[in-house]
Amino acid sequence: MTLQERTLRQYMELRSQPCLREIAKETGIQQTRVFRILNGSKMRLDEWEIFNQIVVNESACLEKLARECLNELSLEHLSGLQQMMMQKLEWQRSVNLASNRLAQA
Repeated sequence: MTLQERTLRQYMELRSQPCLREIAKETGIQQTRVFRILNGSKMRLDEWEIFNQIVVNESACLEKLARECLNELSLEHLSGLQQMMMQKLEWQRSVNLASNRLAQA
C-alpha cells in the first residue's frame, strides 16, 4: 500500500466515507480533482499534505488521550488496554497479510 493510499484510507475512515462535496469543502481541493484522486490519480505533494494534516490532527487527539490514560488509570486498567490494543493490531496485521496474498494471486 502506498503512502497516498494509506493516507486516503485513514482519511475516509476518519470521516466515515464522506461525499466528494464534503471532501472538497474540507480540503479546499476542487471536487473534480478529489474525484480523480479517489479514483487513482497521483496526488501532488500539497494535496497529500492537506489530507495528512487532517489525519495527523486526529492522531494527536488519540495521543493526548493515551497520555491522560497513562497518568490517571491504574496499572491493571492500563494492562487491559495494552492487551486489547495488541489483539487489535495482530488482527489488523492478519487481515492486511491475507489481503496482500489475495491481491498477489
